Formats: sequence, structure tokens, C-alpha cells
Amino acid sequence: MNRAQTSRRMRMSRELVKKNIFHQLDKDVGILSVKMDTVQGSVKRLETDVKEVAKKL
Repeated sequence: MNRAQTSRRMRMSRELVKKNIFHQLDKDVGILSVKMDTVQGSVKRLETDVKEVAKKL
């Protein structure tokens, strides 16, 4: 393999690594946003429960 082929292959593999990293980041951000929605739902339920308990007191 000559030098041009080697540098081209290296460049292509760097691009692949970048794409994979960004794809993984997108997945992680998506998972985090779903978890945030879950946490917000839990907080709202807790607020409702606290209000109901406060009414009974």
C-alpha cells in the first residue's frame, strides 16, 4: 500500500470515529431527555401527593 492510500484510509477512519462519537452522543442525549421527562413526571406526582396530604391535615 502506498503512502496516498494509507493517508486516505487514515482520514476515512477518523471520519468514521467522529460519526460514531456523534451518533453515540445523540443517543445519550435522547436517553437523558427521556429520563428528565420521567423525573419531571415523578416530581409532579409528588407535588400532587403532598397537596393531598396537606389538605387532610
